Amino acid sequence: VSIIVPVLNGGPYIAGLADAILTQQYPDYEVCFVVDSRTEDDTVERIEESIPRLMSARYVMNDGAGLLGISRNIALDITDGGIVWFLDVDDLPYPDFLRSMVATMDATDADVVLCNYVISDRKEIPAIERDFSVRVMNSGEALEQRCQERIPVTSWAKIQTRALLDDNGIRFGDGLCEDIEFTYKELACAGRVAYDERPHYLYYRHEGSVCSTEDDARGIAEVEAYGRLMG
Repeated sequence: VSIIVPVLNGGPYIAGLADAILTQQYPDYEVCFVVDSRTEDDTVERIEESIPRLMSARYVMNDGAGLLGISRNIALDITDGGIVWFLDVDDLPYPDFLRSMVATMDATDADVVLCNYVISDRKEIPAIERDFSVRVMNSGEALEQRCQERIPVTSWAKIQTRALLDDNGIRFGDGLCEDIEFTYKELACAGRVAYDERPHYLYYRHEGSVCSTEDDARGIAEVEAYGRLMG
């Protein structure tokens, strides 16, 4: 699995992210941090401290051309894992994220596996007591579920095969809400899609997170992204 982490002023979260990756119950991965050159904090220093702890990790610089999507594209072109996961630096994946998601991908022969997630202003993983199911869909069914907001559009709540992205030329656009068009394009190209209703990821909502800033700009970008898809 290629774990791709774009970073802009993420210094305070690097050590915790490395801890979260180390707790993953899955041994076969590489990590690629892509640091936006506009970063003004100690992100690079914190990454350099964390890299020796990780099994296979490196960082590269994005010269400031674009936002998260461009950084993810840079990493896609220099990593080679057969499965890709776009992880956000300030969030907290459950320890079983990779093991469970890859197992679902293997069991269902899915090109894309999505999962449920928790939104919280505290970095504490809640206990999950009840059982959840896994839904397996074809491309059309997955798109219908996405249009009804029944499966997530976010990049960090899923894994996908590299072959799906490379064979269909799927990459991120520049700007806000880059997840939307990317997700719809890969669902449209996927032979099979699986959705695990069990939460495997904690989205950490805080004042500095992308979704907590530039609300007007994000809203406009979201409308424009759906407009391009409809056109």
